[in-house]
Amino acid sequence: MKKPFPEIVKWNDFSRIVEYIGEIVVSKIIKSDSPDILEDFDSNLLEELVEIFFSNPGMILNIDSLSSTLKKRKEEISKHIFYLEFSKLIRVVKNFRPSKMLASRKLRKVYPYIPAFIFIFKPFPDMGKVFETFVAQQLNAKYYWRGKDREIDFILKENREIVSVEVRSEEEFKNLDTISYFMEKFKVKKARLFYNGETRKTENIEAINFLDLALGIH
Repeated sequence: MKKPFPEIVKWNDFSRIVEYIGEIVVSKIIKSDSPDILEDFDSNLLEELVEIFFSNPGMILNIDSLSSTLKKRKEEISKHIFYLEFSKLIRVVKNFRPSKMLASRKLRKVYPYIPAFIFIFKPFPDMGKVFETFVAQQLNAKYYWRGKDREIDFILKENREIVSVEVRSEEEFKNLDTISYFMEKFKVKKARLFYNGETRKTENIEAINFLDLALGIH
């Protein structure tokens, strides 16, 4: 949580750490930096969007819904979301279509740029979402996949090959039906599973512990 902020790496008071990240880091970007970059900026709108996105990691980005909820024009919502992405407060992950090797602007997902941001509004968040955000950060995730009733957390493109990525908060994994379905449907040869268990490799699925991912041991 403290890794991106070396100035607080020795702090042990959790509430103090969260307060620093929220008030010194995030608020500065919203209130001090945005006027220099964003024309006609609305700091209140930025704060509202930040609270929504930080409180709901991996939510589907629905501009129409946000416009209705926040009583703002869609163009204004989109402009402020672009600023949050540009400022590295959020990460937008696009829905990938393997059959066409393209990303769609529909059904995009939004994550806090780093897991630490989640704790600003939720001291006791869903740890599954925290791990998912952590993996997105470590992999610099840009894509995921959603089918009719299935979803792969992230999609990587390595040397023109697709690698499917799943995130589990458990120490054991049993049901890999979605990964198997995706690999068979799109002729994908590699998959990675990040979880709390022991790092190991099967024939075509590499299971990696979260700590090993953080340390680059995989």
